[in-house]
This record gives sequence, C-alpha cells and structure tokens, in this order.
Amino acid sequence: MFDGPEDQNGLRNADEIRLWVHLLNGALGPVPDAPFVLMGGANLDPDRGEGRRHVIASLLADTRLQDPLAESGPTVDWREPRPGDLRVDYLLPSADIRVLEAGVFWPKAPDPDARLLVFNKVRASRHHMVWADIEF
Repeated sequence: MFDGPEDQNGLRNADEIRLWVHLLNGALGPVPDAPFVLMGGANLDPDRGEGRRHVIASLLADTRLQDPLAESGPTVDWREPRPGDLRVDYLLPSADIRVLEAGVFWPKAPDPDARLLVFNKVRASRHHMVWADIEF
C-alpha cells in the first residue's frame, strides 16, 4: 500500500509521526505548554495494515498524551479486503485534560445522520470525524 521496496512513503510517514515526539521532547523549540491536543490524520494504524506501525504505537503510548479513542475502532473506510477499515485519524489530548466523552462519527444507514456525510450522491470523505468533549 505504501510504495515499492525502497519504502520512501512509509519512511516519510514514520518521520511525520516522529515529529510529534520531537516536539514534545523540546527538540524543535520550547516544549508545548499544557493543555494541548494533537490531532489529525496519521495514515497509520497501530495494529493493522502496512507501514511502520511501531512508530504510531510509540506515540500513542507516550504518557504525556492520552488516547480516548483507543477502543473506538476504525476511522477510515478503505476498500476491502486490503487495506480495509483502519484507525488512522487521531485526537490525542495532553494527559492533564479531562475527557468527558469521545468517539468516531460514522453513522451508517438507516441512521438518519448518515445523510450528513453525502452531498449530491458523493460521499464527503472515506475518513470519519473523530471528536471529544473535553474539560480543562
């Protein structure tokens, strides 16, 4: 899925994720003041699919962060059977933030909210919104 035997895309993806660890360690300037939230699409599942899964697993295990969506399941709907539905989108609050609730907005028919993800018969995105209610 990533690319050929040289793994340039896989290596770049791993470096993009490692950037956040460097930021948290202060290697790119001052350490971010808490509270903060890291969020976005990492395009790497910690358990399934191709890529250097240990890199995202390491970020998710960082004690300065929390992973309120760890048990939420996939966040992207890619073609089956490979790569299939994977967890590649993340919302990682700093450890000092109180997470009240979190989830993945992925309504499927017949849920009436499923219509919110389609316009003129075109699906909004294969990625689904990750969200959290937080308090700090």
